[in-house]
Amino acid sequence: WTMTSLSRRTIASGSPAGRSGTPLSTADHALIEVKRSAPRFAARASAFASRIRGAGEVRPSVTDTGVAAFFRFGRGRVWGLDAELSTTGARASLAVAYVLSWSRRAWDERHAAEIPWRYDRRHQSRAFFTWFTGRGWRFNVLAELLSPEPTTPAGGTLEQALLAPDGLHRRSRFPVMVPGPENSARGGWMGHLDLGIQKEIGGPERPVWRIGASILNLGFTRIAPAMPEIDVGSQGWHVVYRPRIFLPPVPTLTFGFEF
Repeated sequence: WTMTSLSRRTIASGSPAGRSGTPLSTADHALIEVKRSAPRFAARASAFASRIRGAGEVRPSVTDTGVAAFFRFGRGRVWGLDAELSTTGARASLAVAYVLSWSRRAWDERHAAEIPWRYDRRHQSRAFFTWFTGRGWRFNVLAELLSPEPTTPAGGTLEQALLAPDGLHRRSRFPVMVPGPENSARGGWMGHLDLGIQKEIGGPERPVWRIGASILNLGFTRIAPAMPEIDVGSQGWHVVYRPRIFLPPVPTLTFGFEF
């Protein structure tokens, strides 16, 4: 067994931080890690924590920089646990990883309340399996399962109207969505399953050809969080939640040559 001791460090960003009202970004990090290694087995577990001051990011929605600045700054915290386990045999290997984490941010005001950061994903897990079946064939499986990320829900919609030159109000064709509290909701779980197979032709002291095929997101699962948007139809409009990115199963062919 090996163990790394608790450490602490500060990181500061460069120009233009510290000038023209832009705060100097600093962060303190701490990590405790335990490892175990053997010829066919390896395990690792760690606990981590970070404290950030002067963190900055682009404000989620800005239409008038005279009302709100394009960037916002504040403080943040990150902490959690992660673990890895891997085993290797004569013809197969398996690696499994899991992360449990929390991430919080507080923006603009010194005493502002903390809210979940937009990448505050509670659970992350991944498994990778490789099987050498013989005669140059190799089979790979990658699976990943992720808990929901925070999202800003829709608080409602507003109907717009225009004042025409004749003094009458004209309804706009498109409503405006009113956001709810920032990052106060979460969508569904996400994940994907990828399969791959590879054939190796050649051998020692000879050129090696590699031919492979794979399918990404074989299960047709959601890989991105759902975001609110206004759906306008013949019966009016209403708020719906759709994934930010849609990824159908993607087949891929690969060719390699080594000499």
